[in-house]
Amino acid sequence: MDFLDKQIAPPKDWVRFEDLCLALFKQVWNDPLAQKNGRRGQRQNGVDIFGSPASKGDVYWGVQCKAPDTRYGGGPTLAELEAEVEKAENFSPKLDRWILATTAPRDATLQQFAREISVERREKDLFSVHVLGWDEILDLLAGAPDVISNFYPEHSAGVDKVIRALRSLPLQEESERLIRAMRKLEDRLDSVESMAPAQGIWAPVEFEAGRDLGPALMGRPLGPSDAVACPRLDEADTVLAQLEVAYSVRIAGEPGAGKSVCAYQAALTLARAGKRILRLSDPRSLAVGLNDSAGEQTLYLVDNAHLMQPYVLNALEEAANPDRMVLSIHNAVRGSSNLPGAITVDAQRAVRTIASALRTDLHATLRVVRRADDSVGERMLDIDLSKRIDEAAIKATVPWQFCFILGGGWRRAKQVARNARVAGADFVLAAIAAHQMASRDAPAHQTEIIEHCRSFGLSQSDFGNALGWLVSERLILGEDDCRCPHQRFSAVVLSEILAIQDKQGRKRIAGLINRLLTNHDYPLAGLRLLLHELRFGSINYQWNWIVQDAVIRRLASRCWQAQDGEERAFAALVLEQLLGISEKWARELIEPNAKLFSAWISEPGESAYGLKYLLNVLAQRDEELAREVVSASDPDAVAEAFSTIEPKNAYGICELMSTVGNVRIQDWNARMMAMVDKDRLRSLAQEWTYGPDAYRFAKLCRTLVGWDEELALKMAEDFVPAAREILARDPVDGFRKLDNIATSVLRAFDVLGVYVGVHAPDNRRKAIARSMCSQLDAKLVADQVLKIRKRDFQAAAHFLHFFFDWAPRKFSAMLAYIKWDELDVLIGDDWENLTHEALVLLGTFSMNPPGRQRIQELVVRNLDRIEQLPPRLAVIAPEAALRHARNGRYLRLVQYDHVDWRFGGLALAVICQAEPDLLQSLFAPFEKQLAKALSAPNSSFFDESELLIRLLLDKAPDCARRVLEHLEIRVAENGWMDCLRKSKGHRASAALLIEGAIEIEGPVGDMARRLRKRFPKSSLPPARLTR
Repeated sequence: MDFLDKQIAPPKDWVRFEDLCLALFKQVWNDPLAQKNGRRGQRQNGVDIFGSPASKGDVYWGVQCKAPDTRYGGGPTLAELEAEVEKAENFSPKLDRWILATTAPRDATLQQFAREISVERREKDLFSVHVLGWDEILDLLAGAPDVISNFYPEHSAGVDKVIRALRSLPLQEESERLIRAMRKLEDRLDSVESMAPAQGIWAPVEFEAGRDLGPALMGRPLGPSDAVACPRLDEADTVLAQLEVAYSVRIAGEPGAGKSVCAYQAALTLARAGKRILRLSDPRSLAVGLNDSAGEQTLYLVDNAHLMQPYVLNALEEAANPDRMVLSIHNAVRGSSNLPGAITVDAQRAVRTIASALRTDLHATLRVVRRADDSVGERMLDIDLSKRIDEAAIKATVPWQFCFILGGGWRRAKQVARNARVAGADFVLAAIAAHQMASRDAPAHQTEIIEHCRSFGLSQSDFGNALGWLVSERLILGEDDCRCPHQRFSAVVLSEILAIQDKQGRKRIAGLINRLLTNHDYPLAGLRLLLHELRFGSINYQWNWIVQDAVIRRLASRCWQAQDGEERAFAALVLEQLLGISEKWARELIEPNAKLFSAWISEPGESAYGLKYLLNVLAQRDEELAREVVSASDPDAVAEAFSTIEPKNAYGICELMSTVGNVRIQDWNARMMAMVDKDRLRSLAQEWTYGPDAYRFAKLCRTLVGWDEELALKMAEDFVPAAREILARDPVDGFRKLDNIATSVLRAFDVLGVYVGVHAPDNRRKAIARSMCSQLDAKLVADQVLKIRKRDFQAAAHFLHFFFDWAPRKFSAMLAYIKWDELDVLIGDDWENLTHEALVLLGTFSMNPPGRQRIQELVVRNLDRIEQLPPRLAVIAPEAALRHARNGRYLRLVQYDHVDWRFGGLALAVICQAEPDLLQSLFAPFEKQLAKALSAPNSSFFDESELLIRLLLDKAPDCARRVLEHLEIRVAENGWMDCLRKSKGHRASAALLIEGAIEIEGPVGDMARRLRKRFPKSSLPPARLTR
């Protein structure tokens, strides 16, 4: 078959296409010196290949190679052609002909443009323009058999191969020279072999105790001592069974699959059975034998056996017997079968095995994991270890990835970014990280990544080196899947890489990110994540400036073309991120599409969640435009969507309705609520009664408070039977689900104390709250409260507070059933430095005298363990606090730079009544923190501070003077001035401070005297406490 009759595909790789063009035009131009123009990263001026026809050297032609994308499905546009021609004008020396060679099919429009522009350019003595599509390139290839043979050997004519083979046979003299060269090569190989260890050394293996999972979590290589710490893999038993029968076994698996640990676990079993374990020191050794066992059963272990010469390993295995067994460990590529008979470690099964084993002892696992990632723990804001294990088990395909996720590998991102920069892999890692977020964690082949990188000057060799380093460091899954081990790592490491770049490096990465943001192959959900991380992914940096104005406009245009509900949701979330970049975008991006935005709100469906965020940020940026958008939406359609709310869209609909209500269009609101099917909403009280649905119903009721408070109350009354059952079944988690009803609808749970006066709950609301508690059993509540975890302390306290308020007798009865020793054990080591959640729980138990007495007993029992007694606990147990202070220990007046004004003042007042001389020593450790707190910029930082300030000035004057002398005068003056203009309590605090500082010489006294002069009345301190 003739070459042109065949279906010939273009090269799959853009670099290969350039190589093909170079080889082809060398022959077409008859110029063996034709070359590629520079290297990647250098300016090429629109020319990838240049040469001189017939090798004359006085005339030059240039070629620009274009492979539109990795699938070659598109083609160069007219604009791209014009842009490339303009670039080629700068090539030196001046070209005579310029050719655009593309893998795309021929294009009549481009051909016509090339002909017409060539005529014009010839008249101006400029180079002519030619376009060669893949069809024309094939025509040229047909006349270049050598090029076909090199690039398409499967399509090369057989006769040509035979002729070339005959011509290549050496003459006699050439044959003799070849023989001499081969002998020299043989001598060199012998010398190379002599560099390898002549005799393999078998060293004894020691299985030392004391290690745990820490090395695995940090990505360290694992050895014999890790066999004990790591969960046992199933394949270890298979290894033992086969060793007993065949005396030699090969273990294979991809890197990081756990094959070495598996081998060492099998070896450990044999060691415990009294067998000797020896390991080969260097698998490249050429002279290796099995030592004389002298009657002692021995296992000979060869790690990295894929580096061993096959004949050496075969000899070892042939010499194996019941007393001398051989176990070898081999790296294998996933899906390959080049080691027939080997036991292949199933990486995904190993992940499941490890996860299952770690769940059996969560306390031991937590101790190890917290060393690597202290954000995992038992407290309220900590990450739940069980959830972290589940996440790792779901996402990981190999054990090393599981360990990376379990140990929070992203916390090492700063050091990783620095290492990558040193290795020259930072740009590639940034590209991989950005791609992973933009693609929504889709698998990525290296051709996708290099397609992005080559546009920013990265050469094929540099890319290959960077990729190899990233694989070796286990920062990506592999060369065939260029993703980081976890998407969160991608987000963190991208920000860290940007932070350490110079201006040019940041500009380069910015260009890459803008390229991704305008690529329609990426889903809007992924682009929203990428934008979000650029805005909020770092505490120290914001990368808003990276996104170019033109990119914002193009991306916004794409968003407004979204069709279905989910796509619209993410389109709205992307637009919300774009509006957040700068206030200037509200009008430009939204106003031209305001009617479309209104139409989206009229049909919220699955997009409600995203629409809520977009409308909310618009209302903040441009309230007038937000009102126009809501006013133009269809209230009848929104009412229909609200009336037909379903569990799957309930959260989004409720959030959107709350935001729409906050825009406050009274006529529109009234019309919408008039059309709502209230009976349908009330019927949900009998339908949404279990699990997450109960939470959704409570949220719906809370949303309705802002629209129709009477309807919300009726729905709460309808829901009372279900609420009773929910609380009786699990009071702590149940109250968490019903919190929106208790707080917003009934106003019966008020942590902040805002529901007072006319806002206090009326008799109807009180009756609903009491009815919700009517089926609670005191003994069952006591049992269930003690089953909570530390992360649930605050949730339990919230329920108990509600329980105390609306069923006080049952609350008192419950206290009699509480096993206080179990509560003591539950708090455990936290007694040393009690958390806020634990304090709230202990305080809630103390709300009546019997409970307070029990908590006082617990405090006394643990007083020696408590380093700094929290003031709240000191108020609950004043005798214990006094004893604590007498023993020379402190109250925790300040934590995380926050002064506990309220409870600190109360606790100090209690101690002052008994022994006022103790206050000087209690204030002394916190002088710097108090100075910082009293230098606050406004009155909100001084809430409830009067009592503590009064005690500081009156009972610890030396401390007070040192505190005042360390104030930051400029900021403090503004803060005190603000206090003097505010409430009586704030004025009293500032007046006390002014009085205490007014006699001091220096800046603080000058400030006090200025304020006294400016505020002569309000700066005079009251004789007594204001509250």
